[in-house]
Amino acid sequence: MLINREGITWGESQLYDRERTPIFRTTLLEPLESIVIDDRRVFHGVSGVTPTRG
Repeated sequence: MLINREGITWGESQLYDRERTPIFRTTLLEPLESIVIDDRRVFHGVSGVTPTRG
């Protein structure tokens, strides 16, 4: 769940099947956007974030 996204880039959420093949990618942008998953069926991760220059 995204609480706030301010002053950053990247932060892409990634889902993989049990063979570690990518199956879904997205970047959450709006407060309270969420991804609900079953940890027994997929692997998941989020890329690092980079601060933006204001």
